[in-house]
Amino acid sequence: MSKNSLVIELKDAYNKSREIFTNARNKNKNLSDINSLNENQHIAHGLSWYATYVESLLQLSNWIEYLESNNRLTDLEEGIAGVGAGEYCQQIIHGIPMSQNETIRPDELGIPKEQIEDFIKITKSLTQRSTSFEKKQSNESSSAEY
Repeated sequence: MSKNSLVIELKDAYNKSREIFTNARNKNKNLSDINSLNENQHIAHGLSWYATYVESLLQLSNWIEYLESNNRLTDLEEGIAGVGAGEYCQQIIHGIPMSQNETIRPDELGIPKEQIEDFIKITKSLTQRSTSFEKKQSNESSSAEY
């Protein structure tokens, strides 16, 4: 897989996650009212976390694109971005931990299951990239010990 494909994967993940967040924000427009916001702090907090993850995917994409355009992208940076993005994508899909005992899940924000299923398809290679890099690093560390 070429390094350029990582930029494409990250941009695709960002674009779809942005769509998911926009949909969730629109479904929770009532939070602009202070009384509703007070009554639905979990949802408001969750929207903030989803926005943070969307922005993180954008910044990872921009970072990798910058490194690549300046011929400074190495396997290390590619691995860091792949692991980070893969983890962000998994949490967007399954739920984002907001504290030690509080998680926001897509259905709580009104995100349709079909939209999450589309996100899973779009981000499949990123999530695989994440676990394969971790396994590779683990194997290299184990080999170095002997």
